[in-house]
Amino acid sequence: MNIFAALSLIASISCLLLGITVYSFNRKSILNKIFLLTALAAFFYSFTTVMMWTATDFASASFWNKMGAIWPFFVALVATFALVFTENKWIKNKLNYLILFLPAVAFWFIDFSTN
Repeated sequence: MNIFAALSLIASISCLLLGITVYSFNRKSILNKIFLLTALAAFFYSFTTVMMWTATDFASASFWNKMGAIWPFFVALVATFALVFTENKWIKNKLNYLILFLPAVAFWFIDFSTN
């Protein structure tokens, strides 16, 4: 395993542990729940990147690349976390969730369904 893959694996595990730790402090807080979801998305995306880098053949690398197609949801979750953290009034309207996550679904579908 090369140094970049090892560092990414350590970073992905750190994201997972940080998310679980923050969530365990206050399980009822919506901010902690969104942080956990964001950390899980970061963990999964980073883990699939490591697996893609360390793949031995094209088929397994392509599989892990498709599994890592969740990156748009990570971006939308980071934006949601920032809006909830700053207690922005924009996030109170449910239509704005559609504005945040509809492009994520579109990019995920394009990334997942094409080569």
